[in-house]
Amino acid sequence: MRRFSWLIAVVFLTALMATGYWFLNMNPQALPNWRSSNDAIAVTITPVRRRSAPLTVRFTGELSPVREATIISRLAGKVTDVRFNIGDSVPAGAIVANIHSGSVAERMTEVQAAIVAARKDVGLKAEIVAEAEKQLTKSRELHQQDLIARRDVAQAETVMETARAQAELARANLAQQEAMLEQLHTLQGLARLLAPIGGVVTGRWAEPGATIAASAPILTIANLQTLKMIAKMSGVHGSDVRKGLKAGISSLEAAGAISQGTVVRVDSLKAGEGSISEIEIHVDNTQGIFRQGMTATAVISLEQWAKILLIPRSAVVSARDQDYVYKLAGNRAVRQEIGLGNQRGEEIEIKTGLKDGDAVITDQLSLLKAGSLVRVSAAKAPPSIGK
Repeated sequence: MRRFSWLIAVVFLTALMATGYWFLNMNPQALPNWRSSNDAIAVTITPVRRRSAPLTVRFTGELSPVREATIISRLAGKVTDVRFNIGDSVPAGAIVANIHSGSVAERMTEVQAAIVAARKDVGLKAEIVAEAEKQLTKSRELHQQDLIARRDVAQAETVMETARAQAELARANLAQQEAMLEQLHTLQGLARLLAPIGGVVTGRWAEPGATIAASAPILTIANLQTLKMIAKMSGVHGSDVRKGLKAGISSLEAAGAISQGTVVRVDSLKAGEGSISEIEIHVDNTQGIFRQGMTATAVISLEQWAKILLIPRSAVVSARDQDYVYKLAGNRAVRQEIGLGNQRGEEIEIKTGLKDGDAVITDQLSLLKAGSLVRVSAAKAPPSIGK
């Protein structure tokens, strides 16, 4: 019986502790306000105000090089070497690869042999011309002495003309072979592939020892110091974007980094009943912040002003694809989901979820949860950015 009483006491004590744990961890909004102010979390608040700010538009796009070149072989043959790998920097004019063309080498050997033969033929024909000239001179002298007939002189003249024609033909043949050799030297020069621009190797399409056809790609080089992004935009302010406007460029893949860009092209495209603008922005990437293929966001400042809601970026909590803030309601922190707009320095635009005059908590956010008891230790005035 005593053992049974002890067991009842243990069960009762366990239930009492569980009830107390549940009570202390339930929603703080359900707690009465008899808790001491010393238990409240000291926070700083700032009022939400509608202020004038420059109007901006935002769009996303993929970054790609403004200048890019794929180097191809103009000759069919075998790759003897490729001097750069992906990621290597290449100066303009550098030799990037060499191609051995068997057909060009074979043809060059044939032409060189033909030139040797043609030069011998030119020499031989020159000797024949010299002998014919000598015979013609002798025949004319004999004819003047009436020692030979006129037809013998005419025959010597014919021999002379024939020899000269054959010599001229030999010289023409030699010139043709030499021109062909020059062409082969030019083709042989094409076996050395040069970089047309300076940049970084982004593609390597052939390896040493590979047999390739004419026009086969070898390397791709991109100048990554200036990138571009192209996107289509519609809406109220699409027509307000014009060439020359500046843009802030950022990417989630380069967190915290912002570069400057310039709108270089705006083309109007017709799409059904509405209109779409295709916008091209050139991005300064001399610091190497971005990479080819990154998805970036451009925020273009228009030459217009609008009334918007702004709060410090530090007041926003982002988790599980949701953005929210803690509003002050009496002495409680109330969680409020919001819709974000463009970031403006240390502040961010609020599209939905807040109204002018709301007070948001800007610090101690890691200690807060919905319904937390708080006390205001400081209040910050919003900065004046309007005009």
